[in-house]
Amino acid sequence: MEAVSVARSEVFRCVQTSAFTRFEPIHANLSPKLLCAQEDGNGSRGHRLQCSALQQNEPSPWTEKATKGASELLQKAVQLEGRNDKPKVQLSAAGRPRSRNGAPGSIARTFANSLFEFLQYTPLEEENPYTMNNFAAVDEIGEKVPVELISGTIPLDFPPGAYIRTGPNPLFGGKSYKSRLGITRHHWFEGDGMLHALYFDKCDDGYSLFLRFGFLTRPTSSTAVWSHSGRVFAAAEGNLPYEIDISDLRTLGKFNCKGAWPLDNFIAHSKIDPVTNELIFQGMSMKKPYTPPSLTLFLFQSTPFRSQQFHQVVVHGLRSRSPFLNVDINADKRDWYTRGVTVCAPDQEVYDPLVDGALLPYLHEWRFDLKSGTVTERDICEEKEDCMGIEFPRVNDKFVGRKYRYGYAAVADLDKTRKEGGPYYFKVVKFDFSSVETGKGLVKAEFHKHGPYRFGGEPVFVARPGSTEEDDGWIIMFVYDETTAQSEAVIIDARRLSEEPVARIRLPQRVPFGFHGTYVYSG
Repeated sequence: MEAVSVARSEVFRCVQTSAFTRFEPIHANLSPKLLCAQEDGNGSRGHRLQCSALQQNEPSPWTEKATKGASELLQKAVQLEGRNDKPKVQLSAAGRPRSRNGAPGSIARTFANSLFEFLQYTPLEEENPYTMNNFAAVDEIGEKVPVELISGTIPLDFPPGAYIRTGPNPLFGGKSYKSRLGITRHHWFEGDGMLHALYFDKCDDGYSLFLRFGFLTRPTSSTAVWSHSGRVFAAAEGNLPYEIDISDLRTLGKFNCKGAWPLDNFIAHSKIDPVTNELIFQGMSMKKPYTPPSLTLFLFQSTPFRSQQFHQVVVHGLRSRSPFLNVDINADKRDWYTRGVTVCAPDQEVYDPLVDGALLPYLHEWRFDLKSGTVTERDICEEKEDCMGIEFPRVNDKFVGRKYRYGYAAVADLDKTRKEGGPYYFKVVKFDFSSVETGKGLVKAEFHKHGPYRFGGEPVFVARPGSTEEDDGWIIMFVYDETTAQSEAVIIDARRLSEEPVARIRLPQRVPFGFHGTYVYSG
């Protein structure tokens, strides 16, 4: 397959300004020319995996700031040379910056080392669940390495393209430190973003597979990645998204609707209308006015208490699940305080998330009667106990924002999660919503279990080319096996979710647990 030319411009809609901006046609090289391995005597196809380090291709404002900061810190370090009490910090290899190529990498190392020395950072020997097991960071790899197809085959009608997913991969190891500023501890949401892309290049005799790992070298964009109009973007909530070259995972630059977007941030969870092909997103601003005048701002004291606005204040030792004790419009006076948004356990009255642990999301329904103004809500999962702790909900992207029948999500192993301190998703669930269209009945659920000591993440739906059926396609994701400390890519038939994967592909390097991904179709 040759490079794919996107022959038309698409319309991007910036919701905050309601402005429309057109982009010029671009070229997206989804299939670098690779020789397809011939079948061996056993009839199996050869596969290749390619991993390359991300290279910057333009000057970065961050690099300029890093240079200035490093220079100032080095001057302070020189001034300390004459003192007897100057800090002597010896960082372990895990605590030092990971290697990067070129001048940006050298400046980053100089800046980081100088900052660590000046602030007297001392590594703390303590366990952090987000730097252990498959949450731990991995190094970049650049050479081509073979990929092993463990079982099954790639379906002949599986669409050529790339499965790309982003997630945190802390450049400095994610360790905990004590310094002049206090103690800092790493969290899963922090750290530099790393992209993992698995490419499916269709050849005459089947498929050639290869993989690339690439760092997002500018502000963290480790939350989500999406494709729109032949372009691929990665983003987090706190800054602008970055365009990515899908062929080698290079960071091409910031995306702001060619200047039409006035803010310096962009939500990671944007949506694309499958009919109009509009990219819809929003941002946030710290400038005045912060909130409309009609909003009431609550100042919360450090001592827990309950209150009823405009009525008596009740000081109580019990703590609420939510800081906002608002009443539904049509609430029953005898039961006004139950919410059911993310109920923590079947017994709502005795479970306190502030004491017993985090809230556990599961399937819940709200119905709004626009004529009467009433709202009804209920739990709708038929197998509620098996659906506690669901995350990463997805649907077929062709049905985003429209009526759909099926939904997919990752389900957490609650015992493992409580024990380890981080989320471990041991199965995938498929929901069929057709039974609740009338406001009655319960949602049927089908599960795919990854197997003992195997954990996955977000299920991404890949549609079968030419099909009009909503669930006609596959689920693809990365899965980590604790017993072997290896990662795989698995392809599951969405219509036969409970069955074994149609294909399992072993990856040459462990892929840490991450967040959101997408499938970029090469056609």
